[in-house]
Amino acid sequence: REAVETAKKTSRDYAFEVQVGAMNSLAITLSRLNQFEESEQLQRENIALRTDHYGAGHIEVTVPQANLGRLLTKMGRYEEALPLLENAYQVAMDELGPYHVWIAPRAINLGRTYQHFGRFEEAEELLYVALDQDRHIYGDSHHYVASSMRNIGNLVFAEKDQDEGITLVEQALTIEVESLGDEHLDTNQTRTLLADFYTQVGRYEEAEAMLDIADEHLNSAFDEDHIYLADLARFRGNLYLATDRPELAIESFLTSTAMFERLFDAESERLPDVLLPLAEAYSTTGNKKLAATTYARGLKILTDLGKATDEQAVRLQQLETATTAQ
Repeated sequence: REAVETAKKTSRDYAFEVQVGAMNSLAITLSRLNQFEESEQLQRENIALRTDHYGAGHIEVTVPQANLGRLLTKMGRYEEALPLLENAYQVAMDELGPYHVWIAPRAINLGRTYQHFGRFEEAEELLYVALDQDRHIYGDSHHYVASSMRNIGNLVFAEKDQDEGITLVEQALTIEVESLGDEHLDTNQTRTLLADFYTQVGRYEEAEAMLDIADEHLNSAFDEDHIYLADLARFRGNLYLATDRPELAIESFLTSTAMFERLFDAESERLPDVLLPLAEAYSTTGNKKLAATTYARGLKILTDLGKATDEQAVRLQQLETATTAQ
């Protein structure tokens, strides 16, 4: 903050570069502290300043564009993020080539956004671009390589081959433990994702052990709401639901829901991933009315986003019918 304010007091070009660079760093720091609104405001101001100074198509303008795009995806605002991420990636590829250090993170963010929209072939191509670039620059055992492997594993697990996806994420976790340490946030982000994969394929004891380790490290790192903690609670809920512990599942899902609402809002795109299984947990305990209303809330968010499926609509009808019968 001090760097930004000091640089604003002079009009020299060097001071301008210091100002916009400090603004970018401050915005990223605020994002990591979950102060999303102030971070977004700073990145938009940064884009405007750089556009006025350099011109709309300049490579320097894409720096805050790329970071704003990533921030918007964290907030679940993928439609707004997509054009920013596409422009930032394409300009960098055109002007810097495939092996510049800016390419991999931009390819990852755009690839993950394509995955969100169901554009899986494009997503996979971009994620492999990032993996190839990271290996070329840093070698096979760098944590950037692990990050790319985790993203590819996530895509492969969801769309192609669960065993292959798990293997990729396991390899990513091994690299992160060795390069970053067992307590690092990135290590535990990968650990919680792997735990959820284990849950989905029935490896429940391994999943719970993974979540216990992540719980210890993440809860000691944060004393307030954080997206990692919200995901951790969600993944615990998935495990408890899969292992016939619906009361514990409800407790975990409610914790996750409340955290996501405080971090974002009551209509966040992240909420259906928690609300739909929460509804199933309510249904398992016999609370059909709360199951139906919870499922309806999650489905409304998906419908407004154009992402609801026929199967989900049928499931809501089943829950509502059960409520009437009850």
